[in-house]
Amino acid sequence: MSPFSLNLNQDKPLPLLRFLPNSPVYFDRHTLSIKSRQLSMYTLNGRIKFEVALTNDDAALFTRQRLREIVLNRFGDNFRLSFYFSPNEQPQISHTAAPTDTFPDYVNVISPETILSA
Repeated sequence: MSPFSLNLNQDKPLPLLRFLPNSPVYFDRHTLSIKSRQLSMYTLNGRIKFEVALTNDDAALFTRQRLREIVLNRFGDNFRLSFYFSPNEQPQISHTAAPTDTFPDYVNVISPETILSA
């Protein structure tokens, strides 16, 4: 269970999680899709669509394999969209991560005490 679970912290304020500007953005097949070489991405301002240059082999991946994860990363002024696939015949297995108090470098955890004293 998360150390920030509402069940564990019913009477305590939760910490603030602040994501840094270089934080990756994760999409699933509901928030980002590719059809007929057109990418459709859900954003906070609504859905946007644009053409993508895919080779025939790249386009075939979207029909032959299951799209598992899509990650948008920022590198300076440039962005990279990465697609990760799982073969259709392999079952999706969910793993439960062990509880941890550590976060990736792009997330700052600010304690409720710090927030209240500011």
